[in-house]
Amino acid sequence: MDFVTSTAILPLLLGCVECARVFHAAGAKLVLCGRNAKALEELTRELAASRATKVQTHKPYTVTFDLTDPGAIVGAAAEILQCFGYVDVLINNAGISYRGTIVDTSLDVDRRVMETNYFGPVALTKALLPSMIRRRQGHVVAISSIQGKISVPFRSAYAASKHATQAFFDCLRAEVEQHDIEVTVVSPGYIQTSLSLNAVTADGSKY
Repeated sequence: MDFVTSTAILPLLLGCVECARVFHAAGAKLVLCGRNAKALEELTRELAASRATKVQTHKPYTVTFDLTDPGAIVGAAAEILQCFGYVDVLINNAGISYRGTIVDTSLDVDRRVMETNYFGPVALTKALLPSMIRRRQGHVVAISSIQGKISVPFRSAYAASKHATQAFFDCLRAEVEQHDIEVTVVSPGYIQTSLSLNAVTADGSKY
């Protein structure tokens, strides 16, 4: 199987790095995506140098783009498909967190969080979905949050983006079942990553 891990900000997400390590060790063909080319190169070198596996491994491809840039996504999707010709599993794990009160939060911050957590993954999924439908094979994974189901104070922009994510991919699951495509939404609670440390605040500054 071929795996595409997609993230807007790779260094923020320990989970996507760990996923890449596990999939690589299992023999998956990886396309690692993000906007930080240096971080992608470092992870690629680490994976290529790892030898603690009994299966044949493959050197990952990297595709650098900003998931919040709609104009870059179509081209990135085409580049992703050129790597292996198709994608078996797409993991949407881009994410940015937020801390602030609703009354103090500018609309620009709401939009920024939605662009990263919702619109970016939706756009990338839409760009890769036709190739999955043609093959009648594929699995789309969206990394949401428990806050995509239950909102808590001072997380309005983040919770809203994850509620939207949950709703979109639930709809997608129902629509693509006829094409034998699976859709999974993962809704973890608190996990140890740097996501909170790099959250945005009400005025857009770093938490």
